[in-house]
Amino acid sequence: ITHPDKDVALHYTLDGSEPTENSPLYDSPIVIKDRSDEENRLSNIPTGPKWVMPKERVTKGTVVRVKAFKQGYIPSISLSGSFFVFPKGRNRYPLPVVSIITDEKNFFGDTLGIYVPGINYVEGNESTGNYNKRGDKWERVGNFEYFNKNGNISLSQLVGFRIHGGWSRRFPIKGLRIYARGSYGEKYLNEKFFYDKPYSSYKVILLRPSGNDYNSSLMRDATAQLCVRHLNFDTQAYSPAIVFINGEYWGIKNIRERYDKHYLERVYGVDPENIDLL
Repeated sequence: ITHPDKDVALHYTLDGSEPTENSPLYDSPIVIKDRSDEENRLSNIPTGPKWVMPKERVTKGTVVRVKAFKQGYIPSISLSGSFFVFPKGRNRYPLPVVSIITDEKNFFGDTLGIYVPGINYVEGNESTGNYNKRGDKWERVGNFEYFNKNGNISLSQLVGFRIHGGWSRRFPIKGLRIYARGSYGEKYLNEKFFYDKPYSSYKVILLRPSGNDYNSSLMRDATAQLCVRHLNFDTQAYSPAIVFINGEYWGIKNIRERYDKHYLERVYGVDPENIDLL
């Protein structure tokens, strides 16, 4: 990791958190290896009433975030990267890989964590919990990386994350909305996620674990929509992907379109700010 200004100090983290001047100073190469034999960390955090601890150690990569600091100057934005070292290399997975990098407390902290029961959970009431909260206050920022099916990284940017779904929010594995916003950097997710669609730019996509089917086929809803996509009504595009959160394997999720004003703008060319969406 280099910087053209010799007076700049580079600080980094390996846990998904934002680097500060108290983070380790980068002064020698970071060793990247297959961490799959290490103890699970995030995977061992309960995420709902039906949560069960994994029986085995999950596959793991390494996430690096680095920031430049110089006295008298505003720190740089953080640069983030995910690195995977597997015996089979890029052939480890036949599917695209999504890597989410964010401060652990954004997803799993009792107060801020959108993925856990947290301080808003009332014992015995599955309709409560942090994961049932909605709106701008419950959007968390992090880095979104997309490795295509050839193993090449084709997208890496800051995005907003929210929990997606209704009843399925209480399940251990949850749906996520991915928001591209100008305030985070890029206004769009510029990637052709779906081979059968002509679009290569999205404001919002879903990472959906198939709702009630999260622990079974993982594709029942997507399959049903594929079976009727030739009929004269809208269906949501579908592309399965492997997901990692801060370097820990998080299962197979379905990248899906979301029905919202941005969908209507992209598909039908309507003004997204001049509609009634029921």
